[in-house]
Amino acid sequence: MQLITNAVSLFEKGYFDSAYYSLRQSLETALTMVYLSDLEGDKREKELLKWKEKSRFPMYKAMIELLEKQMAIFSDVKETMTDYFDEMERTKKHLNKYVHKQGFNTF
Repeated sequence: MQLITNAVSLFEKGYFDSAYYSLRQSLETALTMVYLSDLEGDKREKELLKWKEKSRFPMYKAMIELLEKQMAIFSDVKETMTDYFDEMERTKKHLNKYVHKQGFNTF
């Protein structure tokens, strides 16, 4: 919620690149929380430690794939809410365009 609030505030102040980055980060943080909450005790602790230490941790796409394999409920929700997940992926790709490209066109 704070990342989205920050994004709106940054956008209003004209910091568009930072606003887009904050929105993208909110999607990644939400997915990370779902991924970690799906893991069992010891494995969750190990993965959380990796995340905190910024060591080897699955990226967005890998987390989605792992969740689909491990968690029948997530797979069912993703299949049932295809439009939502498709729109989220389109939004993420759009945000990545602005976050990773610099120049007058995207300024």
